[in-house]
Amino acid sequence: MSGNADHDSIGRYLSLEGHLVHMCLTSGLTLLCKSNIGNLKGNFYLSTLQLAVGLERLCKISIICAWLRDGGIPADMAGQMKNWGHDIKSLAKEVSELYEGIDIRLDEIGSGSTAYGEVLALISDYGCRDRYFNIDRIAALTRASDPLQGWGNVLECIFDSNLSKSERAGCEAEAVELGKTLDKRVRIHDSGLDGDPITPQSLARMSMLCRKYTPYAAAYVVDFVREVRTALEAVVEIIQSSSPGQSDSACKIPYMHEFVDFSVVPWEAAVRKRRWP
Repeated sequence: MSGNADHDSIGRYLSLEGHLVHMCLTSGLTLLCKSNIGNLKGNFYLSTLQLAVGLERLCKISIICAWLRDGGIPADMAGQMKNWGHDIKSLAKEVSELYEGIDIRLDEIGSGSTAYGEVLALISDYGCRDRYFNIDRIAALTRASDPLQGWGNVLECIFDSNLSKSERAGCEAEAVELGKTLDKRVRIHDSGLDGDPITPQSLARMSMLCRKYTPYAAAYVVDFVREVRTALEAVVEIIQSSSPGQSDSACKIPYMHEFVDFSVVPWEAAVRKRRWP
């Protein structure tokens, strides 16, 4: 552990990091559930930033706790953390290798096969690259992807994968009727999540998707957090039990899983929540 903090300091800094993770994740989840088109587009940006920071630091906390379980923090910790950077998928891969039995569905992240994987990939890409998309476009750079369009794609994926054919048809019919009503009453000068000019019909449909299915996107993030929480609970117990004497400094490592206890909620309840915790 040469070059790193002593156990007393590690426990204190882990606790402070836990508070930060809790606030980033809960505020990010709440903002995501409040995101919509129009004047609420900013919530998509801020929620994604908060979730990117929260998930990155949650993974790094988990890695540090695993190192403590296995004998101590390596001397080149700073270099390893720098190499991972903000890439949540790479960090999640490291977490899955350090904790047996953890099921964070790593193969789904970025595969395009599930809504869960698309949500986490979007958040990871935002942390690594896409948070500067608008400024990059002004500078004529094209390396980043549009996060708003990404959220539009995620909501469509959730809509397709979580509803039956008849439920989807009912929602589409509801949006069409609302669009007809709006068409007679309003004139719209705005763009949708895909960047195209918005029409009354597309406004009604996307507003419905945001209102009903952003909580589903939040629930997928909570699924990931809950798995990491389970691993943290087990590893802190191991660290504690390896040093039974209360005076031993290793016993001062806090119960890190308690900072994300909000994730212990059934799926059916999670998709109805609009405020976290």
